[in-house]
Amino acid sequence: MYTKAPCWLLPSVVAALACGFAVQADGPAQADEPTPPAPNPAEPVDYLAWINETYGKGIKQNAADEYIKAFGLYEAIEKEHGEWRRDDPDWKAAYAGPWSDNPELEAWLNAAKPAIEAYERASLIEDCHFFSTNTGPGGDMFEGHKLSTRFAASMINMRLQPIGRIRSLAWAALADGWHAWKQGDHEKLVSGILLCLRTARHLHNQHSRIERLVGISLQLHAYGATLRAADLSPDAPAFAAELLPRFTEADRERPSLARVFMHERLIAVDMTQRIYVPDKQSGDYCVDADLFAEGWAMMVVGSSSGDSEWDEEFRGGKVIAPTMNAFAFDTAVAMVNDHYDKVDRVLRLPYREAVEKWGEFDVHLDGVWHLILRTLPRDLPSMHRLETRAVARCRGTRVVLHVLAHRHATGEYPAKLIDVPALRSDKELRTDPFSEEEFIYRRTDDGFTLYSVGEDFKDDGGKHDSRWGESDGGGDYVFWPVPEVE
Repeated sequence: MYTKAPCWLLPSVVAALACGFAVQADGPAQADEPTPPAPNPAEPVDYLAWINETYGKGIKQNAADEYIKAFGLYEAIEKEHGEWRRDDPDWKAAYAGPWSDNPELEAWLNAAKPAIEAYERASLIEDCHFFSTNTGPGGDMFEGHKLSTRFAASMINMRLQPIGRIRSLAWAALADGWHAWKQGDHEKLVSGILLCLRTARHLHNQHSRIERLVGISLQLHAYGATLRAADLSPDAPAFAAELLPRFTEADRERPSLARVFMHERLIAVDMTQRIYVPDKQSGDYCVDADLFAEGWAMMVVGSSSGDSEWDEEFRGGKVIAPTMNAFAFDTAVAMVNDHYDKVDRVLRLPYREAVEKWGEFDVHLDGVWHLILRTLPRDLPSMHRLETRAVARCRGTRVVLHVLAHRHATGEYPAKLIDVPALRSDKELRTDPFSEEEFIYRRTDDGFTLYSVGEDFKDDGGKHDSRWGESDGGGDYVFWPVPEVE
């Protein structure tokens, strides 16, 4: 008889619109937070349906619907004018600013205006939930590989929206803003910056790692454009004072990164419930070799694999499947939860402590015998590093805007950050997430400098390193004055 895994029933901490579940180590469940159903190998839970029902329920106007319309318009542009040239250095420079004449790109942007406008309309809608779907048996998620009915509704067979187009449209909006800036229209660039920040918030409230990464990318481009625009403005303090309230409204607090990894927890639990089947002899559950091999191939080779690669991994999966039978189903689920509870605990540490723990964590994963867990991404430290850089850029950009706005209001730059009322009351905003101390702020003859100590955790005197101190000789990450080369 199936017994529900106690680890899975621990209460979850869920953002209002996030499709991920951060499991608490202890404590009572809060009544207003949804708890995911326990996995059930007898009748596998359709977690995609649960996510859609739980997080799509009650949304009266969904930004996702408008984004999908923008995707359609962008697709038409791609067919007629080509896609955004992400690897062209001139096109990259166009969204980083300032604008340099480029007739070919200007023609592309003119053609893209309907898609950019639709994209902005989507970003202005408060709620956003991209309904998760899968392709069903024999669908094109795993082209040419006929999936069993048991895996058709699995999390690993989930189809994501083409969020690469979200990124391309964001770049186009910023490039269009810099083009307008050169012509004296500063508002269009501000609109592009706010568009990126609102869209990033929508993506952060989804559930997958790739959506989070694209959201971080949009934020970083928005922060860079904000500081460069302030630097190029004829009156930076006035520009900052006007932008600050709009910027703060658009760039709201993101859900914890721990919630992102709950999506991967859910994938691992879902795959586990689908490879265990009833054993008539023992009356318990055991791993079915064919199902394990199918799940193994799906996890290892991905959706673009050829027949030979798929078949090779399928055969290999059948060979190693018996290893999983060393564990009862409840034990296998408990191993998944133990693994992600460890991830959650590391993510809650100050960054400097977390860096030391990630090395130990890799050793821990090497000792995990749950084979589904072994197939999931192991680059947790790099994801954590990118997230921490985004937090530092967010705080640093806001601090610069507050300092400039203070100059606009008082005629003087503050002697210390705590001399700015908004910063005095918000210690977290003043805190460099790498050092856990205040950002380095100094008055200068012609203004001020503000920087993070970066990933080497030491003050290098404000010597800018775009790699956050990872370059030979180290360095700091300087927010202001804006470095000439990023």
